Amino acid sequence: MTTRDKVEYLEKREERMLENMRQADIKNMRRKMGNKLMLDAMQIEYDRYWPTLGTIEQKIDADVIIPQTVLNFGEYQQKLQKLAMLAEQGDNKEMQAVLDNQQVAERKNKLLQPLFREIKSQIRHMSFNPEFELMKEYLSKRTQLERAIEGTKSPEERKAVLGKLKKMYAAILAKR
Repeated sequence: MTTRDKVEYLEKREERMLENMRQADIKNMRRKMGNKLMLDAMQIEYDRYWPTLGTIEQKIDADVIIPQTVLNFGEYQQKLQKLAMLAEQGDNKEMQAVLDNQQVAERKNKLLQPLFREIKSQIRHMSFNPEFELMKEYLSKRTQLERAIEGTKSPEERKAVLGKLKKMYAAILAKR
């Protein structure tokens, strides 16, 4: 092996070593960039949904106590990957839609709003009927009567008067 061959061998070895180092640097940069994007997405989620001492009364709900990351880790990972891809593309509007779970909310609203309206209507019809009004009137009259006879009559007399009132309203209710 001549000196020229030895120099060429060393130059090629140095080039390979530099290329390997460059590839390793690129790989590390990609990993660090992915980690940074994931941390940024997590920070955005933290700022938006997790409570601080100032907002603890407003932000405590079931998702905070048992976060979706615990319940569905795979879905959470997909969401973070989608956020990282959108951040890389610079599509902030779509990132916000992913963070807000906009598609899920729209689907739930479309399916649940009619059901909610129907339930609300049924509750309204069940709550405001003649029997409800009569019971409301009975309770208010009973309270008025208790206040009026509180110090004037004995406990037995008060029980008798309240019993008469109860019987009167029971008879009215039975007639309806």
